[in-house]
Amino acid sequence: MRLDPTETFAGVPARQVRDALRRCAHDDQVNPDWIAWAARCPEEKTRNFVDALIERGLIVRDARDEEWVEVTEEGLAFAQATLTTITRKTAERVLGELLERVRDVNHDEDEPFQVAEIVVFGSYLTDVERLGDVDVAIEIVRVGPLPPGANVFAPHVPVWRRLQNRSRTLSLVHLGQHREWLADKPHQVVLTAPEVVERSEAYLRSLRASS
Repeated sequence: MRLDPTETFAGVPARQVRDALRRCAHDDQVNPDWIAWAARCPEEKTRNFVDALIERGLIVRDARDEEWVEVTEEGLAFAQATLTTITRKTAERVLGELLERVRDVNHDEDEPFQVAEIVVFGSYLTDVERLGDVDVAIEIVRVGPLPPGANVFAPHVPVWRRLQNRSRTLSLVHLGQHREWLADKPHQVVLTAPEVVERSEAYLRSLRASS
């Protein structure tokens, strides 16, 4: 993801928000007032600032305790946003490392979410030598029960963090939310996992049968 240096949140520059999210992106729960403090938000604007982050989709209220928040997939991507560019060789390495992590996730029997499909789009498919980042759309499906204490509002955040792996050059989005948008744009399917789809369908059937 490329950072827009002109974007603000309740008057707080995007760069300060990004830096604050980087410090807490991989915590299970975060005090929203701490995010505001870390982003150097004026105290009197804290509530508006937190509301702006929620509206932007960067954080979500924690289902276990609404006094706390959790960083979303969009927030994870925003935390890794950069103003710099990368070489094509680096981009190819980043994509290869992502595919390796996907294979690990799809072979993890304790993982409640696995990857069914991966689509690459954006500048990676052009012939430019320098790219802003690697744009990847991922379809994640439920294949098993959630672990105790999981956030029911954003249960797939842990696997998303695992796939993102703190990479600042990898921009992940949900394929399901972007499939229609991608339909008339250049894109390339780089992985399909029919066995994961079958696993997901079997799990959903078991849930219906037990209800």
